[in-house]
Amino acid sequence: MLPILNIAARTLRQASEFLQQVIERQEFVQEEPEMLAKKLLQIEKDIHRLFIQNIKKSFPEHYIAALGETDFSESDKETVWSLTPIHSGLNFAKGLPYTAISATCFVKGKAEHAIIINPTTGDEYAASKGRGASLNGKRIRVSSTKTVDQCLIATDALFNPNMVSSPHVRFDLYNSLSNNNFPLQQSNCPILDIANVAAGRIDAAVQLQPDVLDLQAAILICQEAGGLLGDLSGGGISSNSGQLVCANPKLFKSLLQKLYAFRDKV
Repeated sequence: MLPILNIAARTLRQASEFLQQVIERQEFVQEEPEMLAKKLLQIEKDIHRLFIQNIKKSFPEHYIAALGETDFSESDKETVWSLTPIHSGLNFAKGLPYTAISATCFVKGKAEHAIIINPTTGDEYAASKGRGASLNGKRIRVSSTKTVDQCLIATDALFNPNMVSSPHVRFDLYNSLSNNNFPLQQSNCPILDIANVAAGRIDAAVQLQPDVLDLQAAILICQEAGGLLGDLSGGGISSNSGQLVCANPKLFKSLLQKLYAFRDKV
């Protein structure tokens, strides 16, 4: 792991340990939605403050984006860090093992370094551009599964609160992905789904209406693990992408053939 990524990783490990303690104390079990949101936001602010302090000690010239900031064009800094302290806040609050903390380092607008930690399992995914990807320090690659009927797919096709398409269309897409060998997976944590595609634990992920900017860490990790990513038409991923498909190269092509008819419907 490069020194720049190692410093970020140490900070995220500290934050992950804190999040794990919060989960173990079951602090949110009886909280009303409004109070829950306030407490989660405060935790995110505390982690963000810790991240700024640690990064600035070693790299005072780096810019750390504010929470929720997605447009770095106004920054005159060459190197920008984006931190998401809690992915899938409801999963975190309920103690479900599908939550994460992530940091991405952008150099001249391109993602160069990324790290994701799951506080419930301790799993640590990392990557640097051109240097491959790792899980808990060991090199990872996407799976070698070639056919859709033999693959395990993670998707949010059946339920996604951000989707405006017809429920019938979503159900048809869901059925098109289903097979008799493996049930579809829905963790409600897209960043972990994509990271697990990178690790070969899941063969593919199909996300509808993804928050691409929130998934940059997983996208880089998956690319460095040999995965292909695109929309349902096979086009590249951008901040405006309405869908995201990721898999190994051969499976990616097979999935696009199966899903192409839905490209303008979801």
